[in-house]
Amino acid sequence: MTLRQMTILEMALPDVAPRTKVHLSWSDDQTQILRTISTVYNRGFPFECDPMYNAGSFYKRFPGPRWKYDLNPTVPGCEYGDATDLPLDDDSVLSVILDPPFLVGNSKTGVMKERYTKIPTMEALRELYFGIVKEAYRILMPKGILVFKIQDVVSGGIKHPLSFLVHDYCESVGFAYEDMLTLVRHNPMPQPARKAQQHTRSADCKFFVFRKGHLTAKEQRIRAAEAN
Repeated sequence: MTLRQMTILEMALPDVAPRTKVHLSWSDDQTQILRTISTVYNRGFPFECDPMYNAGSFYKRFPGPRWKYDLNPTVPGCEYGDATDLPLDDDSVLSVILDPPFLVGNSKTGVMKERYTKIPTMEALRELYFGIVKEAYRILMPKGILVFKIQDVVSGGIKHPLSFLVHDYCESVGFAYEDMLTLVRHNPMPQPARKAQQHTRSADCKFFVFRKGHLTAKEQRIRAAEAN
């Protein structure tokens, strides 16, 4: 960790309940969510690898990762890399954070299309998600953590619970569930005037935290004792 990163983390305390001073599982500030995850699960360190870095919006007020990859790198320091096939060795990374596309469809216009990448079909999205989860498991060291940001989405008139999908994929490859934090949005995208609303608008994102490998019996006893 650089001196700059240490200074940022020391000055920016995680969001906590004002009276009890415990860390909360929700916030309306994405940076606070990242700081809380970093403090509770990553010993206060920044996340080491972001395979879907994009423009680096996570890191405006939070230290950036050591390894930055994207299929279309557009910012300095970000290299070309496929999140399903990264140029990193097995068991070589302490922490990975994923913020993949979540919109599905082929529309070429509209505000959402301009702001976010779209996956053509739900089948393609499922294949992508399973691929990036498997690759994160491969490169993470034993007991390394995976942070996966996701939100549910409506496609083809159906609301798809992508958070359930991500949870199942992660556990199926060997990750152990640690936590889920919720980012609340007060101003979600408006409903198009020409259409009647069929589903509630998702006004929150989930930040799942998983750890590579299941806990040993000793670790389970220690965690149970800490909880009591």
